[in-house]
Amino acid sequence: MSLIRVGQVNSVHPEKGTVDVYFPDKDIVATDLALMNIEYSIPQVEDQVLCVFLGNGVEQGFCLGGFYSSISKTPINDRKIYRKHFDDETYVEYKKEEKVLKVMVNDVSIEVKNGKVTIKSDEILLGSDSATEGIPLGHQLKDWLDNHTHDYSWSDSAGSGSTSSPTSASPAASEKVKVE
Repeated sequence: MSLIRVGQVNSVHPEKGTVDVYFPDKDIVATDLALMNIEYSIPQVEDQVLCVFLGNGVEQGFCLGGFYSSISKTPINDRKIYRKHFDDETYVEYKKEEKVLKVMVNDVSIEVKNGKVTIKSDEILLGSDSATEGIPLGHQLKDWLDNHTHDYSWSDSAGSGSTSSPTSASPAASEKVKVE
């Protein structure tokens, strides 16, 4: 048995930080191989991984982790970018030369560039985890200001109803929260 082998993750044991790896050429499974990670990142079942063994069997060894190959292709092709992909389409990316950091989760993007933070999201909540009020985006606030009305009711014969919309438009929408 070789000391260094390529196999396929057969099952994972996140509570122990180990995996079982199947080696199809020998039709054997090495069990409870410790993951050699400096971060907590359990591979997926069927991921291709590189393993190192002590001695001449599969009883003691380590799973060094995944690697890029014809089976596991690179997510991007740019040596100037560091990208950490998670199990779905979530990633953290750093463009080294531009010094731009981007976090992408579902359809939400957070980007730090030139001292500015840009958040692209349908809703932004500020405050504690139980925050319920969002921040209206500039165009949403402008639309409300330009089209809002007020209900009124008089106790005399003037009646009741709603006022008309403002006669002059509000200022143009700003994409900035704070303007210096």
